[in-house]
Parts: sequence; C-alpha cells; structure tokens
Amino acid sequence: MVKPLTFKGDKKVKKRKRTDPEKSQRDAVDDEGGQLQKTGEEAENDDSWVSAEAVTDVVGPIMIVLPTDEPSALACDATGKVFAIPIENIVDGNPATAEPHDVRQVWVANRVAGTESFRFKGHHGKYLSCDKIGLLSATSEAVSPLESFNVIATADTPGTFQLQTLRDTFLTIKAPSKASSKTTDNASAL
Repeated sequence: MVKPLTFKGDKKVKKRKRTDPEKSQRDAVDDEGGQLQKTGEEAENDDSWVSAEAVTDVVGPIMIVLPTDEPSALACDATGKVFAIPIENIVDGNPATAEPHDVRQVWVANRVAGTESFRFKGHHGKYLSCDKIGLLSATSEAVSPLESFNVIATADTPGTFQLQTLRDTFLTIKAPSKASSKTTDNASAL
C-alpha cells in the first residue's frame, strides 16, 4: 500500500466526517427577509437559467430568445437546419424567465481565440454559421469567419443583445406567409 511521504515532527491531519446532512441547513443564516440563504452545496445544485446582463455573461450553455410575437428560441436539428421554435417554459410571456424545454434550443457560446467574436455550437456538435446570402445553418465542424458572430448589447433595452456577422449584417427573424418563422442575417442596422 502506498502512503504519502511524512517527516519526523509532522502533525497528523485529523479527518472530520459529517454525520448529520441536515446540519448544514441548521447552520445557514437567516437573511433580513426571513428566508434561508442557500448553502454552498445547494448553490452548486441550482439548475435554473439566468438572463445575461452584459456581453461577458454570454458564455457556456445559452438559449437565444428571438423577438417574436409569441416568444421563440433559435434552434437546430441534427441535420443542421436552423429554425425558430416556440418557448414552452416561460412565465407570463417574459423572455427573461425563458428556459429551454428541448435540447435543440441550447447553444454553447465561446469566444473565438484572439478575437472579440463568438461562436455558437449546437447540441449535435456543429457550429452556427451564416452563408453569403444570409441563410443560417449548423453544419460546420470548424470555425471560420462564417461561424463567427459579434454580440452587441442593445443600448435602449438592457439585457438584450444583437448578433452581428463579420459582414456587418445582423440576425433577424421574418414571419413567412404560412409556416414557421425564418431566421436570416439580412438586416444592415440594429
């Protein structure tokens, strides 16, 4: 059996075991409102989604909520088709409370190394891209300028952002005459 190296005069480390799992809840301090504050373990297990307040918050798993009449989110399927899907997990139609109900609505946002641009990876491991005519897809396995987007905070609406391609066009959504909404990057201004 391998033991850690010890020297003469070293004090032995005493191990403590917790026998009462409710003890951490008893030790939690009440705040002014009388509510119990979350302990460290509960905070780690908190799986609720929060809204991004600044561009620096756009990292990791995200949901891109689109400005439609009925709140919808940008989604993609396994073949790489990008589309808008209505949001089911939302409180009183407030986009800030939206949570994904389908894995197709989740994108992983990361900065492109050495730039201010972002890349968005879909649930199937492919990157969101915008071709030269403005159609969105998620079929690329590597990041090029087509898969890079600038995230710009909207000045007049805090907590909302604009996605801009490297060709200086913005992602927009158009309601077609019949089927579901269509996402493109044809807008040239906010």
